[in-house]
Amino acid sequence: MQAYHDQGHAFVECTRRFGFSHTAWIKAIQRGKLQVAPSLFPDRRRKFDWAQIQDYYDQGHTYRQFRKRFNFCAASWTNAVRRGELRPRQFGMPIPELLSSPKRNRKHLKSRLVRAGLLKNNCP
Repeated sequence: MQAYHDQGHAFVECTRRFGFSHTAWIKAIQRGKLQVAPSLFPDRRRKFDWAQIQDYYDQGHTYRQFRKRFNFCAASWTNAVRRGELRPRQFGMPIPELLSSPKRNRKHLKSRLVRAGLLKNNCP
């Protein structure tokens, strides 16, 4: 199996040819029976380089644009945000633009001003 892997065949090809599980592959590496080059993603469940995705997102691309480019599902985004690997942009209209429009719900306007720290939540 080592010779087959050294010829350039990856894990999936080795699995198909020799019929073993991912756990057996990992245990063989841990015992020193199989030598493989370090992977970019040592945890096989991690498929995305979130730092690269964050850079692309910070350049101003939309969620839909980079989701299409990197081909991942919405749950992957949510989980990466929860783990702290991604920082989403602030949601909502900027306060000056919000205040300049007369067609805004007063309750929504007040809640945004309270959240921004520009207004205290006191009853008159």
